[in-house]
Amino acid sequence: MKTTRRACLLAGLLAFGAFGQRGPAKPAKLVEVVRAAQHENVRESYGLWANECVTDLDLADFTRSGKAARIADELSRAKAFLDAVSELKALDQGAREAVYAEARKPLRPTWEQQGRRPNRDGQTEAGQREEILIAAEVVKRAQQTLARPK
Repeated sequence: MKTTRRACLLAGLLAFGAFGQRGPAKPAKLVEVVRAAQHENVRESYGLWANECVTDLDLADFTRSGKAARIADELSRAKAFLDAVSELKALDQGAREAVYAEARKPLRPTWEQQGRRPNRDGQTEAGQREEILIAAEVVKRAQQTLARPK
């Protein structure tokens, strides 16, 4: 009985922030920057026709034009990106790597991963690849910015 009571008390303290954190952890600023860039730059997919989704041809154009690098270049001058890099400076290497890993994830799962027909919650494989390319470039810029001597 005492063990159950202690477990409930500990769960309550954690849920209400008695140990310095209130509610769920806030995502790192870099993750927010990446998600916004993915959302802004990768077309939503909702159907099977070429005008309704990101196709392999769209991905080829995206890759050939170096769009992910251009997006990262533009972001690297933005205040939100610079704030994210400042936040990363305060973290130890392990925590920083965890943020990088989270930031590299795609915005949406593929329709195949969902096991569902085309829908607005998912993405084509080509669209997800664009999201991953954007994330990789932005994380690379953040790492380069951190590595620069002042």
